[in-house]
Amino acid sequence: MYTDMTSPATATQVPQTADIVIVGGGIAGVSLAAEIGDRARVVVLETEDALFRHTSSRSAQQVQPSYGPPAIRRLTATTLDLLRALDERAPDPVLSPRTLYVVGLDDSSMVQRMADQGTGLRMTTPAEVEDAIPGVLPGLVREVAADDRASEVKVDVLLSRYAQRAQLAGVEFVSRAKLTAVARVGSSYRLNTTAGTITTPIIVNAAGAWADDVAVLAGSQPLGLTPLRRTVILAAPTRTPIGAAWPMLYDAAGSVYFRPRGGDVLASPLEDEASVAENARPRRAVVEQTLARLNALTSFEVTTAREAWTGLRTVSPDDVPAVGFDGDVDGLFWLAGQGGYGIQTSAAISILAAAAILGAVSPLTMDDQSAFESMDPNRFG
Repeated sequence: MYTDMTSPATATQVPQTADIVIVGGGIAGVSLAAEIGDRARVVVLETEDALFRHTSSRSAQQVQPSYGPPAIRRLTATTLDLLRALDERAPDPVLSPRTLYVVGLDDSSMVQRMADQGTGLRMTTPAEVEDAIPGVLPGLVREVAADDRASEVKVDVLLSRYAQRAQLAGVEFVSRAKLTAVARVGSSYRLNTTAGTITTPIIVNAAGAWADDVAVLAGSQPLGLTPLRRTVILAAPTRTPIGAAWPMLYDAAGSVYFRPRGGDVLASPLEDEASVAENARPRRAVVEQTLARLNALTSFEVTTAREAWTGLRTVSPDDVPAVGFDGDVDGLFWLAGQGGYGIQTSAAISILAAAAILGAVSPLTMDDQSAFESMDPNRFG
């Protein structure tokens, strides 16, 4: 979990009015604020005392173009292009190459099927992954594919980049501003929060695990979003040192992923346990399960976790985000259900969402627009 990022200053009292109020100070809400803040008066409401306190700051720091449904893969590729273009002129680049190996530990041909679905995965041999990641125990991997386009992402730098851009555009951030009630007043909404009352014609529901609750307050129906627990640990190998430049490995069956983080190994058991909306905390049994799975696959001999954190990956019923205006409640815009795709699609989705909210033409391609339109929240109605 990241605690050293530079966040913009936040107010403790909401202004009286805004053109757009974004409910949620995670990467979805703040990246949209960065994109739209110079074209409207935007206020971001965050329940916590600072931005990025939940899932946004609890990731694997890796972006895989092969990961997710087709619409996600399309917007991931566009986001990577946009971030690389910014990196060319930024003093602290966000992205650096780190290959992903997707491995199969049995004869199910699961990896081959993934590669056959247009994911861009390159089928290769178990010998390649054993050479690239010497800690992998020989003979365990039965099939393997590589995503050579995958990148490590400095999440703290990316989040700070969005937040600072939003602040420079004039966006106002209000912390400790939990939404408690919404009332229709003419063509606008009056939002009561723990930091005061604000009136706006447009509410952006970027509340993550709490998005269905926000929708109900605004007079809409919940979409059936489900928060899922996902734990990540950091551990120091006691036998085989991990190379800082080694690739990431992901078990296609969903038992574990791991990658280097300095001299430590960063790993997850990939649990997807349904949860209430909360500030999730790691569970000892899950941490121990992660260590056991690492030790069964590698020669690292990890015994304890130096650090562990748990985030909530909030998913829609079809695992595709819900982005767009609500069909029943005027002025309510959904930006929710990103699951594990929020970071890797953030730049593209924020551009497309800003255009949709303002009724403007997006500068992105028709393929990007088509992927975006497949996220219409009204498909669940």
